[in-house]
Amino acid sequence: MSNDLPSRIMRSALILAARHGIAATSRNSIAEHAECSSGSVSFHYGNDRELKRAIVRAAIDRENLAVIGWAIAERHAAVQSIDAELRARALRKHLEV
Repeated sequence: MSNDLPSRIMRSALILAARHGIAATSRNSIAEHAECSSGSVSFHYGNDRELKRAIVRAAIDRENLAVIGWAIAERHAAVQSIDAELRARALRKHLEV
């Protein structure tokens, strides 16, 4: 995986979202984890709503079951269209935690 700043930010966002949930993952915590400014997070991923949407999309693209499970639990719109098998795997993973 690339080590450019947007990739580093998203890696950090996914790690934190898997641990704490998407709603509890703040721009500041992502910036601290990615060792960049919160302004850099905003520059690359927009406002909070756009950032959360990008986290969910990245989780779906990468089949990050932990984050998808949080997205389902938190009722993010982006997970409404995922297939039933991926949804079931993510929920099983989420319930393990």
